[in-house]
This record gives sequence, structure tokens and C-alpha cells, in this order.
Amino acid sequence: MKRLSEEEVISCILGILTRFLEIPEKYVTFKKARVVTTDRNSVNVQSL
Repeated sequence: MKRLSEEEVISCILGILTRFLEIPEKYVTFKKARVVTTDRNSVNVQSL
């Protein structure tokens, strides 16, 4: 399995979140979001 870069992981997570939450993609940017992994099962995307 290829190891993903941090940006690829973030884009994948945000892509899934935007699909489920139906958030327009233009409101989701890399610079305004920080991915915080609290444990193995939960990933929080916090707005900066």
C-alpha cells in the first residue's frame, strides 16, 4: 500500500465530508482546515 502524503489524506477526508455534508467545495480550503486525529476512529476537521 502506498503511503499518502498529508495533503492527499486531507483532500480525501474533506472530499468525503463535503459529499456527506453537502458543503459546496468552494467553502472548503486546505489553508482554513486542520485535520486533528484524536484517536484511531475519529478524525476532526477544525476550522482555523
